[in-house]
Amino acid sequence: MKRENASSEIAALRNRLAETEAALAALRDGEADALISPTGVVSLKGAEKPYQAFFEAMNEGGLTLDRAGHILHCNPRFSAMTAVTIDQLRGQPLLNWIATRNHAHVAELLSRNSACAGAAELLNAHGESRPVLLSITSLDADGQRMSCVVVTDLLEQTKTKAALEESEMKYRLLAESATDCIFLAGKEGFKYVSPACLAMTGYTLDEMLSDPDLALRIIHPEDRLRYQAHLEPADGPNCDGMELRIINRDGDELWISHICKPIHDAHGRFLGRRGSNHDITERKHAELALERHQLHLEELVLERTVQLGTAKQAAETANVAKSAFLANMSHEIRTPLNAITGMAHLIRRAGLSPQQTERLDKMETASTHLLEIINAILDISKIEAGKFILEEAPVRVESLLGNVASMLHDRAQAKHIELVTETHALPPQLLGDPTRLQQALLNYATNAIKFTHTGNITLRVKPVAEDSESVLLRFEVSDTGIGIATETLQKLFAAFEQADNSTTRKYGGTGLGLAITKNLAQMMGGDAGAESHPGIGSTFWFTASLKKGKLVSAIDEATGAAESPEELLKRACAGRRILLAEDEPINREITLMLLDDVGLVTETAEDGVAAVALMRRSNFDLILMDMQMPNLDGLDATRQIRQLPNGSQIPILAMTANAFAEDKARCFEAGMNDFIAKPASPQDLFATLQKWLSRSAP
Repeated sequence: MKRENASSEIAALRNRLAETEAALAALRDGEADALISPTGVVSLKGAEKPYQAFFEAMNEGGLTLDRAGHILHCNPRFSAMTAVTIDQLRGQPLLNWIATRNHAHVAELLSRNSACAGAAELLNAHGESRPVLLSITSLDADGQRMSCVVVTDLLEQTKTKAALEESEMKYRLLAESATDCIFLAGKEGFKYVSPACLAMTGYTLDEMLSDPDLALRIIHPEDRLRYQAHLEPADGPNCDGMELRIINRDGDELWISHICKPIHDAHGRFLGRRGSNHDITERKHAELALERHQLHLEELVLERTVQLGTAKQAAETANVAKSAFLANMSHEIRTPLNAITGMAHLIRRAGLSPQQTERLDKMETASTHLLEIINAILDISKIEAGKFILEEAPVRVESLLGNVASMLHDRAQAKHIELVTETHALPPQLLGDPTRLQQALLNYATNAIKFTHTGNITLRVKPVAEDSESVLLRFEVSDTGIGIATETLQKLFAAFEQADNSTTRKYGGTGLGLAITKNLAQMMGGDAGAESHPGIGSTFWFTASLKKGKLVSAIDEATGAAESPEELLKRACAGRRILLAEDEPINREITLMLLDDVGLVTETAEDGVAAVALMRRSNFDLILMDMQMPNLDGLDATRQIRQLPNGSQIPILAMTANAFAEDKARCFEAGMNDFIAKPASPQDLFATLQKWLSRSAP
């Protein structure tokens, strides 16, 4: 940057000096020649007025002197140079305004009869001096000899020359000390090169200045045409940072950043070029190495992408297989569970002795616990597979707490533990997944009873944030149990982790409940955590964001009739015709017995083909359809029934052990109206039947 500034300064000063010299030549030679006769004496006859106008308007100082050298008249420029008015200057000797050491020289000039010029120092009224050029011409005015003097101010010219010399010296010093190559090239090759150029190219100074073709020959052949194109025309535009290669005397290839600017004289004629070369070999080698590395990296990325694509495809295939396996296992386990729970219900209705009732209670408890384990495993599997779907339905938070307290009342009472519920002011109508909220709260409360031997357990809900669209609720379960150590607390929310994983475990459990709760909370826009103090108790919490729904009237909230679904079916739907499509004999038998108990008339089909055939020749009020059946499954059977004249409006309810959300979606897509997951409690079955039979006419 310093070298470029110095170059610009030198060029500007040279231009200014050339302009000054040209102006002086025009005034001294051109204008004077027009007035000077061959004898060196000017006649003013017939030219007084034009000369006077020129004299007054000229940019140089002008004055006329008598034979004795006294000022007869001067122009405004000379008055300004001396800082004295024109009237005050008249009659004064010119030598009064010339430095004493120049008197003899100026007097000698004035004595000549021919045009002459000489340098002197002009004084002003303040005693200051400046260098001037006196151009003197003898005049003949009506026979009187006089002199005309043009005074040219050389102060700026002197400053320009000094500045030019100083700038040239600075430029040379910069060039000599610069690490970059500095050069000056004319039309016939190099005119100047800095020591750095010699070091870069390996040539001597004589070789570089004497060989006119060397400037082009050292350019790499592959870059030479591009460089030559830049040189045409000769006075073409500046070259800022062109990157090209040169070949030094030893044959080594160097990369340079080339900067070049044209040089012109005062008349705009092209003289040559000046510029610099910066060695960028190391940078270019690094860039080329980086490019090679990037190319190799791209090849690695492409190869890795192919591998990942293959792995992704394999993972997706495995995930599909896993989902299919889980769905099949769910169906295979739920099917016998449905038979166990259904048969237990029928046995209980037939009347039992106290001992039989106790044994049946234990069997139902074991089957319920087994179902909870299955549900937990399926839930965590669906969450990990990203296939867990939340519902959006009205949520009564007070009812959720009441349900959980009711379900755990007997267990708490058996351990003499007090169950307490607390609810703070909540919005009147909220939307969310009540089943999953209750499941998460039940997980916490069940653990609290398990690890609490005395005291109380508090179920608490309070809002922590709210806006116009939603509210963030915090659900808490606090106990006075054994507490948990800090290092153990941090691991509890991981799948299959428990506070006690030893072989001498005192407390049971799968270790999935807390992991499921945390995942459910995060899916509902919240989080989960716990605080605990060993020997004092624990507080487990989770948050969930619920949408605000529309307010419903008191009439809509009314619970309606106090009758149970079973009683309603017996009273209002007795005699209604039901088609049961079920391939598993025990489940078919149990369901048939339950339907007979409430007065419904049922026909059975062992597969989808039989169900469609029965619909073709008879009418029914409702169909209970299993999904997995031989010959024709429940989905295709439903689609065929919907095409029958009497099958377009009939309620078709899925009653299946395929309990995944995607199974439910497939049932609705096939044309079913509702979904009952096995094992279904009799009351849930009766409630769903009553709901749909009440909507359709017999």
